[in-house]
Amino acid sequence: MLRSILKSILMALYQYFWVSLLFSVIVMICYLFIYEKHESGRGLLKTMKLWFSSFRRSSVFRLLFFLVFYSAMIAFRTLLGREFFKDPLQNIAGGWELFSVSGGKVTATNGIENIILFIPFSFLLFWFINKRKNGTRVVRSFFAGILSALVFSVVIEMSQLWFCLGTFQVSDIVYNTLGGIAGSLAYLICFGVQSLRRKIFC
Repeated sequence: MLRSILKSILMALYQYFWVSLLFSVIVMICYLFIYEKHESGRGLLKTMKLWFSSFRRSSVFRLLFFLVFYSAMIAFRTLLGREFFKDPLQNIAGGWELFSVSGGKVTATNGIENIILFIPFSFLLFWFINKRKNGTRVVRSFFAGILSALVFSVVIEMSQLWFCLGTFQVSDIVYNTLGGIAGSLAYLICFGVQSLRRKIFC
């Protein structure tokens, strides 16, 4: 079942890999125009040189790029990969099963996939926040990561409702938020282990 879940997630994300990559590069160019006004905006070649230079020397820039990239893949996967539904509210209370079994075989793993999908998002977001804040306010960053996962999930579901793409389901919001909690906890564990190693070996 684990192999089926990972294959489904990776195949779904890969379909929108290149468009997400292009979108992320453009977003980060806009970021440079906002925060590096004295160097960007002097031609395409100089802007791209600044882009690669920033990616190489700035860990904050890299983290933000990967966060935008992964968020774009989630958004494109959950919106562009959906069929048109005349009634997106037809199954608003459904979808709570983590996986479906038919004939002794696992046929669908939507619930588990929704949880796993948001773990890297929350992990990257938590990492970016703490890198930007120099590792301070860990508890506040933890709740900010969970809240961001919740808001992002609600935005996706509301977009599906507005554009009639797929069906609006409360279970998706809950499972995505659980994934956000898992991602934040994973970062806290990594952060705690790293801090402990520094105290021991330094």
